[in-house]
Amino acid sequence: MGRPAGTPDPRRRRTAHLPRLAGGGHAPAAPVAAQLIANRLDASPSAQQAWAERVLGLPSRAPYCIPPRLFPAAERLVYCAVGGVDLADSPPELRDEVIADLRAADAVGVRDRLTLAHLRSAGIPARLMPDPAVMVAELFGPTIAEHAGRGELADIRHACPNGYLAVQLGADFGDDATLAAVAVQLDRAAAASGCGIVLFRAGAAPWHDDLDCLQRLAAQLTTRPLTILDSLHLWDICALIANCRAYCGSSLHGRIVAMAFALPRINLLHPSQAGQPTKQAAFAATWEAPDHPGAVHVADLAGSLGRALATDPARRHLTAGRLVGEYREAFAALGA
Repeated sequence: MGRPAGTPDPRRRRTAHLPRLAGGGHAPAAPVAAQLIANRLDASPSAQQAWAERVLGLPSRAPYCIPPRLFPAAERLVYCAVGGVDLADSPPELRDEVIADLRAADAVGVRDRLTLAHLRSAGIPARLMPDPAVMVAELFGPTIAEHAGRGELADIRHACPNGYLAVQLGADFGDDATLAAVAVQLDRAAAASGCGIVLFRAGAAPWHDDLDCLQRLAAQLTTRPLTILDSLHLWDICALIANCRAYCGSSLHGRIVAMAFALPRINLLHPSQAGQPTKQAAFAATWEAPDHPGAVHVADLAGSLGRALATDPARRHLTAGRLVGEYREAFAALGA
């Protein structure tokens, strides 16, 4: 939810930016207010805790975990394909609270083997299962196809007759040196594949993705066609990924959508994440075929995208179908 430890804060390098909406004008003031709150609380963990407790009404360090007392009438409390690769390195108070809440649940499913090992070492009999997003093509394929055929998405597909690379970066990639390195690698990958480039945001909450970061990246790219998807609509984002030649981004769920549609994909890691466990690497190591690139660093972007594009489409379709089957089986076993 926050940026990686030690990552330069890109918010301190730019003036405030109001993202444009698809229909023109500016976004409402709420995102700006949220950013101001995030800036104020960023340097004070105790202030963050007090603010969260006041807003949520929960005296909890991990409000995304549910103490059973909150829902005394619930028949079952189930965690479905959760992630926690950095749980072992979390502050002891936070880790103990999470473990206690998970231990009190009726069933726990986790989405990668690293999280599974953490929980089993704590005595929690968790079950390994894919992330629910592996079901997106199976359950929402027609809806996504409809969005791909109209408006901004139709214009993008028309402008990129040889296809495009769908590229997403978190705001933590916004320092000048990292953006410059990414631009060099993306131009190299696009030239090798003959593709255009479409930049997009996977979300716009504080510490997530930032339009200014993508605009600064676009200014350094020489590849044409090149565009930035304006829309933040869920199905537009899914449609962009579903119709790309390959996905490259820091978002784990961007990768999973590409997996669901059997497309080449890589996750991009920030330089500060070298040597650290990451959810992107853990998920890829758990579910990807051995020949498919997982989570890579910036210097490996172009080569890894080339290897991803060279993977066998039939094997990618087998992976997508296998994940749907494994999710259905595990979901039923959880009794959810």
